[in-house]
Amino acid sequence: MAKNPVQPVALSLRERKAALTRLGLLDAMVRRLRKQTLDEITVKELCSDVGISEPTFFNHFKSKHELLVLYVRLWSVEMKNAMDVPGATALESLKRLFVLTARATATLPRLMKEIISYQLKYPITAKTGAPTRAELLLRFPSIGNVEHPGPFAIRSLIREAFDRAVQRGELPRSKELETAVSVLSALFFGVPALNVDAPLAEEIYLSGLGSLWRGIGGRR
Repeated sequence: MAKNPVQPVALSLRERKAALTRLGLLDAMVRRLRKQTLDEITVKELCSDVGISEPTFFNHFKSKHELLVLYVRLWSVEMKNAMDVPGATALESLKRLFVLTARATATLPRLMKEIISYQLKYPITAKTGAPTRAELLLRFPSIGNVEHPGPFAIRSLIREAFDRAVQRGELPRSKELETAVSVLSALFFGVPALNVDAPLAEEIYLSGLGSLWRGIGGRR
């Protein structure tokens, strides 16, 4: 199915300025995570990178940790678009998700570990780190009808792929599917802890996905 054409959306000056500030802080955090841990990064440093005051930072985020959730939600939009390839099977879409994850993790290994650590320590609600309409439009100007991602974005992407596979007859309808979604979600977050390079991470991801897919009767 062809994607809907992108329609220009007008943003107010206030919306645009706020979105650029929040996205700028996010990008500053990602850059600093190449050499520092999140604990080592200060709000003062992030504000200096973007050219704002600390009170302004706290007008947008309760803490620097919320930037991690914003990153996950924006990244999930990117992954959803990457998986949405016309004619691709659900298995092919999942393979694409895992391959891109392996490569992103190899590029920014500390970022993924910080995200995992945050999710283990703190509950993520529907409002935590949620991107604004303006942020979605500015970060993804070429994607039409950008959807607002939920708090458990990765699990949702995997679940959607499984549901699509059942609808298309690529997977049998089974009570095991929910367990399979949980297993793949665990695999998704577990591989970064192994500290392996991108090719090996891809191999582990795809091997695990293939074994599980065959185990629940998936059609290749």
